[in-house]
Amino acid sequence: MRGPYLLLLIPALLGAGEGGETTPPGPWRIKTVHPTEAEARRAAEQRKKAEAARREARRRAEAKRAAAEAQGPNRKALVAAGRAGMPASVRSAGRWPAARASTARAVSVLDRAALRGGARANVAEALEDADAVWARRVDLGAALLSVRGLSAPRLHLRVDGLPIGPARFPFYQALALQLVDAFALEQVEVLRGAALPLYGASAGSGTISLYLERPRLRAKDGAWQLFGLAEASSITWEKSVHGAVGRRDATAAFLGAGSWQDLDTYASTQGDLREAGYAQGHLLAKGTVRLGPGQLHAGWRGSWQLGAADPALCTPLDCTRNTLRALQIADLGWTGRLGAASARATAYLVALTSVRERAYEARVAKSEDSALSGGVTSALTFEATAGLPVTVGIEADLDRLRSAASITPAEGAGQGASRGHLPPSASTGTAALFASASLSVTERLRLEGALRAERTWREAQADPLADLPEAAELSLLASAGAAVLLAPFAQIVVHLERGRRPPTLDELSGYGLFDGAYDLPNPALTPETLWTSEAGVRIERPAYRIEVFVWHTEIEDAILRRPAELDGARTILWGGARLPYARHLNGDPVWVDGVEAALWGRLPFGLSLGASGTAAVGEDRTQGEALARLPPPFASVTVRKGFAGGHFLSARILAVDALPRLAPLERLDPRICGRPEPGCGPPDGFVTVEVRGGARLSRHAYLSASLRNLLGSVHRMPGSALPAPAPGASVRLSVDLE
Repeated sequence: MRGPYLLLLIPALLGAGEGGETTPPGPWRIKTVHPTEAEARRAAEQRKKAEAARREARRRAEAKRAAAEAQGPNRKALVAAGRAGMPASVRSAGRWPAARASTARAVSVLDRAALRGGARANVAEALEDADAVWARRVDLGAALLSVRGLSAPRLHLRVDGLPIGPARFPFYQALALQLVDAFALEQVEVLRGAALPLYGASAGSGTISLYLERPRLRAKDGAWQLFGLAEASSITWEKSVHGAVGRRDATAAFLGAGSWQDLDTYASTQGDLREAGYAQGHLLAKGTVRLGPGQLHAGWRGSWQLGAADPALCTPLDCTRNTLRALQIADLGWTGRLGAASARATAYLVALTSVRERAYEARVAKSEDSALSGGVTSALTFEATAGLPVTVGIEADLDRLRSAASITPAEGAGQGASRGHLPPSASTGTAALFASASLSVTERLRLEGALRAERTWREAQADPLADLPEAAELSLLASAGAAVLLAPFAQIVVHLERGRRPPTLDELSGYGLFDGAYDLPNPALTPETLWTSEAGVRIERPAYRIEVFVWHTEIEDAILRRPAELDGARTILWGGARLPYARHLNGDPVWVDGVEAALWGRLPFGLSLGASGTAAVGEDRTQGEALARLPPPFASVTVRKGFAGGHFLSARILAVDALPRLAPLERLDPRICGRPEPGCGPPDGFVTVEVRGGARLSRHAYLSASLRNLLGSVHRMPGSALPAPAPGASVRLSVDLE
């Protein structure tokens, strides 16, 4: 009976007070209390403060997200680095977005795990794992790269977002690849296809971006590599020291590394071996300071290489006795937010130096080439009210080139100075304004567009061989693309590009022995116009991914290297060999068609399958025949098995149809053909099998191994190829201390 009495007590406990009124009559009376005017104001102020706090929290989160995106997609790594007191990995140019499937471009990405698992000795070997990239070896660790059938100067190279080369001097790109520390590679991105509005006139076939890892917070770090070539041996050892100190608003870091390699290599196309070796050193210093709504960053990176060879084993024409090469990169920039937009701006200096000594007959030839490139790159990205992401930016650079050569008798008496391969002193420059935008028209259609206005100029001072007039040219480069979503897992992408490429200084005034011939200047060259189109299909599921792209590229007024005459003669006697004269000329249109496909999928028993293939055909209408030096059709299949603890085992089969077709100059070179007849052709194709393995030895040590049974893609020097791939074993072992 106590239940009803307790119910009757409830109204009494609630009571009726001032400023309130009771509810209508019922079983019991409950009072509803209304707040006073002062209490209502206080509550409203509290709600406003809470809303302001939420808006500020959202703004800070958005700022952090934008800063992480500007520095790279791996935000967790950046946060971990900040907790460890290391400088944030600030990049002067943002990496490619992680959601590559949303763009109308073909992109290949090699991450740290893929690079480490290959036990590669240099950057050129690491790029062998990227889709549609063909590397033609020209020196120890150096290579001339080709993407979709075209190579430098129609291929753009960047290191940590900065243009390297400079891009208008293709030979320096090969040297830069040799000097970049392969052990420090953190990520490699290959944009396959033209990207003229984004990177300039030198990105007609694609762009290769190399990102180097930041110093890690450890007192000691290093990597050792031991490997052998066919009928030769090689030992590479590298030791580096890392360190970092930091506070909340400022950090600093340093890195030092050194390596030595001693190996036997092919000295000529006849398979002769030559003792050779080189030492490399790398230094890095960088720091960051918080400045306003962003971060100020500065860095300097230097790499040096000193090489030597045994003169007793040199051939009369190919005897590079000593080399000294250096690459230095300095940058100063700011990354952050300006209102609702994310901004970045970086000023940089790139210096590249090459000194070579060559001996032939009773003379010693010494050449010195240097390039100094300075510039600025900046961009501003913002979201318009209609949800249209727009990026606008300014890029400018000035390149200064010096080239000299001297010939001295072996006994040291007398000296004759001559012009180097390039003018003694020359300058080129570029200023560009670009904009890009993307728009989601519907849920299934996304459009992209980019436009670039680029002005270039050049001058050469006191050139005794060719009167290279000052010139300034304005070019407009444009692109458009679309991605059509057929299903949540499948889409079609199309892309169109148009641009003009002015002739390089090498093409205008290159002179002397270079690339298997004797070059003559041609200051009368005109720009070439490039048109490219591509279409592709992407299908991506959790268990598999498929990509197929086809493309067509046509170059009007193409600049090509052709046989030439001087005073009625077509050859010159040089170093005991007779070499053909060569000159760059504007020719009829050149076209290249190609297809590339890639497949990745999961198999039973924890296996994964990866396959890719590329084939390109082209025509040189000036010669009326197939285009020379196109990469051969090649395909690879890889099966990989992963184990717990970070261990893996994989097998890769690479099949190459045939080495590139010889160029007209190569057919005249008796060192390649054995006879000066046009019918001389390249060797047949080959197949190579590679087995890789990786094992984590401890928390800070990782072991990588690679075994090949055939080496067939080695080209000793530009314009030459080995008579046939020589079968043999290649074993490589690498230990990386993290």
